[in-house]
Amino acid sequence: MAVVAAFLAACSSISSADMEATLRAERDGYILEATALRATTEADALRIAGTAVAAQTHVANQNAINAALLGTVRAVVPPTRQVIAAFSGAATPEPINQGERWFVKTGMATAVNESDGCIVAPEIEFTPSTPRIYATFQAFNIQSGTPLSITWLYEGQPRHQESFTTQSNASRICLWFYIEPSMVEFTPGSWAAQLYADGFALGQPMTFSIVPEAS
Repeated sequence: MAVVAAFLAACSSISSADMEATLRAERDGYILEATALRATTEADALRIAGTAVAAQTHVANQNAINAALLGTVRAVVPPTRQVIAAFSGAATPEPINQGERWFVKTGMATAVNESDGCIVAPEIEFTPSTPRIYATFQAFNIQSGTPLSITWLYEGQPRHQESFTTQSNASRICLWFYIEPSMVEFTPGSWAAQLYADGFALGQPMTFSIVPEAS
């Protein structure tokens, strides 16, 4: 019985030592795993932070570009004398903010409506015998005293210029300039009409052609 007791005591001692060793190994393993996990988490956090910084930098760059563009626009078109232009055969630009000045080029024609001055039938081709060629446009929320002008170009070169100043306020009004053969020779070729308000060009010129008379 003493031998058995000694054997059991020895087994108990060995088992306790092995168990402690196993627990230490497992604990060390957990510590290593936790350390690795923490390192991975920190690395992920750094990557996320780096991505966030990159995104913020991109946004900052875009904001800087937008600010530069806005500054350029304001330098060209002062906010106190805003000029907005569009081109449309008939439609009104939408939306127009309350009180916002807006110009819409409505095209070239040989006549305008006698009642309101608006374009009747847009055309892009005329002949040397055409009695009159109109360059038409609409103005929204225009103020009295606004200088308007036009430069008529033939093959890219100025051929005739004209200007006038508005005499009253208008929430919407049709306006026009025109030329006649008595004012400038209707030479066949490529023509254009460049409109201006407050000295600023209203977008690109409206182009048209004068073609030889049919034989």
